[in-house]
Amino acid sequence: MFSQLFILSARGDAIIFRDYRSELPKSTAEVFFREVCARSASASAHRLHRPVASSASAAHSSAAPCFNVEGINFVYVEVNGLLLALSTLENVSPALGLDLLRNLSHIIKDFCGVFTEESVRRNFVLIYEVVDELLDFGYPQYASTAEIRPCVCNKARPVHEGPRLQLPKWAEGSRKTQASNAANRLLDAGTEADNTNEVYVDLIENISAIFDANGTQIHAQLDGELDVRSYLHGEPTIHLAFNRDMFVRNRDRMPDPSSKTLALDDIHFHPCVDADAFDVDRSITWSPPQGFLCVATYRVSMAVIHPPIIVSYKIVETSPSSVELYLTISPRFREDFVAKSITVACPVPPFTDSVSFQLRSAGEEQMAEFSRKESTIVWNIDQMHGTGEEERLLARISLMDRPHASSQALGEIMMPSFGPISVDFEIAMLLLSGTRITQMDMHERSEDYSPLRWVRYLTQSNSYVFRV
Repeated sequence: MFSQLFILSARGDAIIFRDYRSELPKSTAEVFFREVCARSASASAHRLHRPVASSASAAHSSAAPCFNVEGINFVYVEVNGLLLALSTLENVSPALGLDLLRNLSHIIKDFCGVFTEESVRRNFVLIYEVVDELLDFGYPQYASTAEIRPCVCNKARPVHEGPRLQLPKWAEGSRKTQASNAANRLLDAGTEADNTNEVYVDLIENISAIFDANGTQIHAQLDGELDVRSYLHGEPTIHLAFNRDMFVRNRDRMPDPSSKTLALDDIHFHPCVDADAFDVDRSITWSPPQGFLCVATYRVSMAVIHPPIIVSYKIVETSPSSVELYLTISPRFREDFVAKSITVACPVPPFTDSVSFQLRSAGEEQMAEFSRKESTIVWNIDQMHGTGEEERLLARISLMDRPHASSQALGEIMMPSFGPISVDFEIAMLLLSGTRITQMDMHERSEDYSPLRWVRYLTQSNSYVFRV
């Protein structure tokens, strides 16, 4: 089955390395990291039509999640800047490897509170215990926190995460939401020292959309998942219900004409979930294990959605050696929601010499910079209120002198080098599909069982692209 498992930092350092079968050299992790960097640089250069420098700090998400080098098969995922990888000489299912690595990241987060390079380094002894229980001689054994927890003897060392994320003003007095780092707490290994009795429920939707140069939507898809992180005592049963007007294409015959929700293409539940009543009253029941559990996943593919954020642009050639780029970002969601951590990235010609910026409201709330190595303008906005004022950016681009290129040839080279414009964002308590949780009850044998429950909705961008 699998020969080696390793966790690498963004610089390529092997923080965790376990060789299960002693059939591959110890330098396999170095071969893997060099190949990932090379493939990422090649994919970026192909996408942007220009060479991109390869470095240890380059983004690795462009490379394929599985590949073969010198007869060795690799499967990997990237989580919070860390690379989790499996190597094997056999023809193993990539989906199995990807699922194991994702489960490993969730298990480490359950034990350590957060999954970062610092937490892995501070708790490497505990993580080696987890890795040894996850695989035995390369064969998968336990793949959940509840199964591994009794086998772990070491206790996690907490990692200081800094200041907590501040909630927007409209949610400060609400008990319906917690800060995004609220569930980043340690899971005591096999002890009952933790007296908290809580459960965190996240209903998350990832939106992928492509818009053409005129702003017309070409493709859109929503990928949703219901994640539960349980710190409950005893063996409770959770009964959860969705909105009754939810329509699933592969399960229902006719949609409700009065429904305001989008039709789901399909929905899948974890094997431990009892979904017999879902077709009747949209309710499910399960007994949550300790730690993380992805209860359900669903998908919505449609021709047109109401985009939450729109980006428009204008390119003006002021002289043969200078260009002005106008970017405008407009919120299209209700005023009681707030978009946070907005990043707009626009590639520019590779022969750009310098860029100066003019922001509508410069300060701590937004900032623009030019990445010379990647030839990309990056515009960061702290937050935007729904149906609020649009934000504008003017970028004055100075180009390097190219004496052997005519004005027409320069334009033919320069204009295709702009774009595509990509946007990253997240909007709390907003779901574009209209899916929502209407009821959540917990039952346990003890009569005075009253745990705390936290429910959060979140929409975040997966691939949100505007073509130029």
